[in-house]
Amino acid sequence: MEKAILEIFEDWEKKLEIDEWYFQNSYESLVDGLSSEEAYKNIPAVIRVLLNTKNNFLIGETLEILIGIYNIADTTEIHPYLRENKVEIGIHIHTYADDQVKEVYNELKSLLRIS
Repeated sequence: MEKAILEIFEDWEKKLEIDEWYFQNSYESLVDGLSSEEAYKNIPAVIRVLLNTKNNFLIGETLEILIGIYNIADTTEIHPYLRENKVEIGIHIHTYADDQVKEVYNELKSLLRIS
């Protein structure tokens, strides 16, 4: 999944100009047919993308993917990889994200009951 997300992010601005629903359509094709178990297993891949992304907009999109993956996984259990990287994720969001993206991060934290 990590590679697929990175491919979605390649030339995203041009693709978004052509198709305003580019990210939504890409997300749907990314998760199409994923079982809850597969979604849960892919959480670390999404987090790795998040931690390697410095573009504010793409950080927001990655957080949206992560929230969607958690919804498909149908759990509020904090994945061990998320737990291990919680501090690093918080620092990364604080460093590279604007207030709107920080709100998306707060939605994720609220979903998972993370303080």
